Amino acid sequence: VLLQATIRSNIARKGHEKLKMGVSRAQASWRAVYYRQRWAKQQEAIKVLQIRARGYVARKVYKENLHASKTINNFYAKLKGRVRWRKLQMSVRALHSLGRAYIVRMHVNRMLEAVQMLQLCARRFLKRNNVHYTKVKVALYIQGWFKGSRERRLMKEAVDYLDKKRKERFRARAVKKAQNRWKSLMIRRRFKQLVQASNTLQQFARARQQRRHFNSMKSVATGLQSGFR
Repeated sequence: VLLQATIRSNIARKGHEKLKMGVSRAQASWRAVYYRQRWAKQQEAIKVLQIRARGYVARKVYKENLHASKTINNFYAKLKGRVRWRKLQMSVRALHSLGRAYIVRMHVNRMLEAVQMLQLCARRFLKRNNVHYTKVKVALYIQGWFKGSRERRLMKEAVDYLDKKRKERFRARAVKKAQNRWKSLMIRRRFKQLVQASNTLQQFARARQQRRHFNSMKSVATGLQSGFR
């Protein structure tokens, strides 16, 4: 009885182990198939994403190139029109300037001819009436001198007052002119002093900067020489 129980339990244990091993193998097979299918789906999804990404990048590059080409074409068209308009504008300005110059030359020539004609007429008129005008001028000068002397004798106080005021104005102008000359001289001297001082300071600053640069280069060269030695 004990031997039979032992055999039955051994048979049952072996059956259970076989069943457990079969279940494990089935589970392992199912997992392998599942993960393989999952990996295949992931690879397909990756391929689809890569294709979509390449298509998106290609479309984006195509759109950018198209936009760039349109921009370049628009710029070239505008530039071409602008250059053409500029050339036309320069041509019109040149024509206007030439037209104005021609008109001015013609006007100047007409004016010169008119001036020459007037000069000729004036010379002939003066030549004909030279003696008459000389007599009139001498007579007017004598009349003015006589009337002025008579008025000065009649208004001696006013003449003396005006002479005094004229002398005062002359002295005031002379003093003002001397003051202005002195002020300008002092300003020029002060400006020259400031310029000389600024030049001296600039020379000192440049010399100091050059000495510092030379000393720094000298120290660097000494360090490099000591390092090579």
